[in-house]
Amino acid sequence: MKQGFTSLFGAGIYIDVLTGLVVDYCVMSKYCHVCKLKAAKNLPVAELASWKKQHAPDFSEP
Repeated sequence: MKQGFTSLFGAGIYIDVLTGLVVDYCVMSKYCHVCKLKAAKNLPVAELASWKKQHAPDFSEP
C-alpha cells in the first residue's frame, strides 16, 4: 500500500534572484497517451519493448 500523494506532473521554475522575474520553466509528465494506446494493442512483448526504447526520448518519463 502506498501512502501520500503521487503526482503525474511536475514543474520547475527558474527565477532570477535580483529581479524576481521568471527566466525559464519546464513542465514534465509521467503520462504518455501514445504509450497507453500501444500497450492496449496487445503487441508482442519484444516489439513493444523495442518501440518504447525508440519512443523514450520523446517524453519525460523518468
